[in-house]
Amino acid sequence: MITREFVRFLLVGACNTLVAYGSYLLLVRWLPYPAAWGIAYLTGIGSGYVANALLVFKKTLQRGSALAFLCIYLVQYLVNLLLLKIALDVLGLPHWLAALIAIGVTLLPTFLLVRRSMGRRAAGAPS
Repeated sequence: MITREFVRFLLVGACNTLVAYGSYLLLVRWLPYPAAWGIAYLTGIGSGYVANALLVFKKTLQRGSALAFLCIYLVQYLVNLLLLKIALDVLGLPHWLAALIAIGVTLLPTFLLVRRSMGRRAAGAPS
């Protein structure tokens, strides 16, 4: 069962992802993909925390959850970078597809970790 919370997470994430994805596609023209991905990724983290806390999980902004959010997205960044490297350098996929695959693979684990960091149990997670 997909919860309303997960739908809100997807909508907020979609907005942040579109900004980051568009930034990546623009920046990768002039920068190596790790640098382009890093800069693009940072564009969504700050607004992503605020939107997730306030709109998705209905929580107040707190230093602890902000730090946890940052750590979760740092790990996600590293996993995405590894997935990009495999997709681009090993499989030879185009940048647009490699980025979409990296994002898709980490979507559900990220939701569950962010949910936990906001003080919510993982029960009722989408199936």
